[in-house]
Amino acid sequence: MTRLYLVRHGETELNKKGCYYGWIDCGLSEHGLEQALLLRHALRRINLDAVITSDLKRAVDTAEILCQGRDIDLLKDERLRELNFGEWEGKHYTEVSEQHQENWQAWMTDWQNTAPNQGESFTDMSMRVKACIDEIIQKYRDKDILLVAHQGVLRIIITYLLDIAAEKIWSFAFEQGSYSVLELQDENCVIKAINKL
Repeated sequence: MTRLYLVRHGETELNKKGCYYGWIDCGLSEHGLEQALLLRHALRRINLDAVITSDLKRAVDTAEILCQGRDIDLLKDERLRELNFGEWEGKHYTEVSEQHQENWQAWMTDWQNTAPNQGESFTDMSMRVKACIDEIIQKYRDKDILLVAHQGVLRIIITYLLDIAAEKIWSFAFEQGSYSVLELQDENCVIKAINKL
């Protein structure tokens, strides 16, 4: 059985402001550091065979804290990045809706296939995340793997492995400072825990 431990990176200052910041490479807030430390304690008795993280600082910083005290390599993969929001990066949705009205309306109408100006579409992001998770599952079959990434990425992973429609990503919320567990055996995926502390 392959076991995936899914962790969303800790809080950042841009989280608190409610901005789009997919590829902005910011670190954790003080609260985000505290969340990671508490989560390290919660995971301390869980054996891990691999730790794989998005290459963005907020995810790497979270993963490094979670790995402290473990003799394990930290692998970074840029395919686990959040959506690239292009010209929307660093802006609140109210700014985006005013400054990029046409693009915003198109995105609201078809969020899966419309990309923010100079960004990427959800469909493109989903393809890279799925390719990454397929490789991870094949390489680490019957292992325990910790994945540290972003809300959008984790939503794609869980809907993909459960084989449910992409539109259902909004049915899942990954809280910062907690972990979720998926168990994979043959073609089956079972949710063992969601947002566990």
